[in-house]
Amino acid sequence: MGIGSALNIAAGGLSVTQDGLNVVAGNIANSETEGFTRRNQVQAEVSASGSVIGVRTVTIERTVNEELQTQLREFASVNVSNQVQADFLGRLDVAFGQPGTPTAIDTGFNNALASLETLAATPEDLSAQVQAVTDLQVFAGQLNSLSTQIQNLRQEADTAIAETVVQANDAIVGIQELNSRIVTERGVDSEPVALLDERDRLLDELSQILPINVNEAPNGTVQVTTSSGVSLVQSQAFQLTFDRAGTVTPETTLENGVLSSITVQSGGTFSVDLIANEQLQGGALGAYAQLRDVTLAQAQAQLDEFAAQLSLAISNQTVPSTVITDGLAVDTTNVQPGNTVSLEFTDSTGGQQSVTLVQVSEPSQLPLSDDLTGDPNDLVFGVDFASATAATDIQTFLDGLTPATGLTVAATATSVSFTGTAPSTVDGLSADVTATGLIGSLEFPLFVDSSTGGAFTNAISSGPGIEGYSQRIQVNQAIIDDPSLLARFTANDDNAGDSSRVDQLLERVRGDVRTFSPSTGIGASNNPVEATAADFLQIVVSRQGQQAASIEQQAEASQLSFNNIQERFQGEVAVNVDDEIARLIELEQAFQANARVLQTVQELIDVLLAI
Repeated sequence: MGIGSALNIAAGGLSVTQDGLNVVAGNIANSETEGFTRRNQVQAEVSASGSVIGVRTVTIERTVNEELQTQLREFASVNVSNQVQADFLGRLDVAFGQPGTPTAIDTGFNNALASLETLAATPEDLSAQVQAVTDLQVFAGQLNSLSTQIQNLRQEADTAIAETVVQANDAIVGIQELNSRIVTERGVDSEPVALLDERDRLLDELSQILPINVNEAPNGTVQVTTSSGVSLVQSQAFQLTFDRAGTVTPETTLENGVLSSITVQSGGTFSVDLIANEQLQGGALGAYAQLRDVTLAQAQAQLDEFAAQLSLAISNQTVPSTVITDGLAVDTTNVQPGNTVSLEFTDSTGGQQSVTLVQVSEPSQLPLSDDLTGDPNDLVFGVDFASATAATDIQTFLDGLTPATGLTVAATATSVSFTGTAPSTVDGLSADVTATGLIGSLEFPLFVDSSTGGAFTNAISSGPGIEGYSQRIQVNQAIIDDPSLLARFTANDDNAGDSSRVDQLLERVRGDVRTFSPSTGIGASNNPVEATAADFLQIVVSRQGQQAASIEQQAEASQLSFNNIQERFQGEVAVNVDDEIARLIELEQAFQANARVLQTVQELIDVLLAI
């Protein structure tokens, strides 16, 4: 080896060693920097004519296990979703209250029933009447408050969606901009490692917002899609759009268009609805959307269904049919909007069928869904019994059924009748009518709808219906003014101190089995819950507690899994200061060795010059 070769090798070694020292120094300096990945120096021999003539630094690269990184982002999406839902459902569970505690919803209900039991034993006792009304008011107020808290949580979720969409868009634009910078700054012998770290940080942030897939192109850019393939970052950035709601109420839903969905937009080229197309199966956005549109909406529906069935159990009375030639007739004089007429018949083939006719005063609300009643075995038809075309409308509906019904309909302003032509027969007919007055029957409107001031009839209309009824339910003001109405049902005081009304109320609430709509999330369309109003409330309270406990367990499990994979990932990318110091010592020794070679070369040159 000549002096020149030795000089070149030593000089190259010093340069490479200096690069290595810079890498180690940078690693140590950034050992506590969030998102920093440990750097490695990649070096190679320089050869010519088959001989090694030096060494060079090929590149400075990051230490990243891409498989672990992908898993980490997947776990992050699931974990964030679980944590968000656990937080909201934990607060909802607190709002319902621990069963049996003084502020729990079931405690308020049981206190009201206990006061009514006391009144049933001493119906003439004015103090017992007042106490019963007071406890009923307290319970109604609890329902109102709980419903309001649910809507506040839905409002919070809607606001969180808006804020999270902004964060997602910032991350998407940031990733696209970094893609461009990485392509520009990527050299033949260098990687823009700082930019790669920053891009990974944004990708990690985006993965917590919604599930994503990341694919790296040969030029160093990344393409980002949702887990189901909707583009977020390609050659351009695709933005999410969302319109924040002003106020969220029980009546505002995604289905009726009042609440906004989350869409991906591309300058008018295309638009994908992420919620409608079930693209949000994780991440913060998925959790907030699930809470706003499903979980919390179902909690509201459960309270509304309970409040509605409780009111109807107390206020509704069954009007039996009368026998006519070849059929049955029923009085519809007092049928209110939302009240029903139930028809059972044997059709022309001998099959058993049932139809529920619902009083609907607003034609715009027609047609009605068969799911309206919760009974999986009936067909539902909306009709205005007071209309001159009522009989024709019902007949047209029946004639359109298969197999043929063989029934004939007749109607007057006060009744509707059905007759059958053999082999068809009319097997049952009755009306379920709401008592709107406080005098004349044991049934009475104990609770009213604050939006109308009148009895709740389950009306199907463009105005307030069952949605949000638990937020509007109130004790009838006339009963608040005169608590003795709980113990009498005539205009005078002839039956003052009679327990009949309270006895029937308690029996209806605790013993009247009703069918509850599966749209509440409890029960199935082919197997709806059949229970008393009192039992259904216990089912709702239990369901909320179980739901909160279940998601809390899932959140704990996903957090543990996320921590484990994060620990593994960090173990590979994080800086170990002890290892870096050991590497620093090696580099110092290499530097000294190369420096010694240079010194020796210098001495040889000096000798040669002296000669």
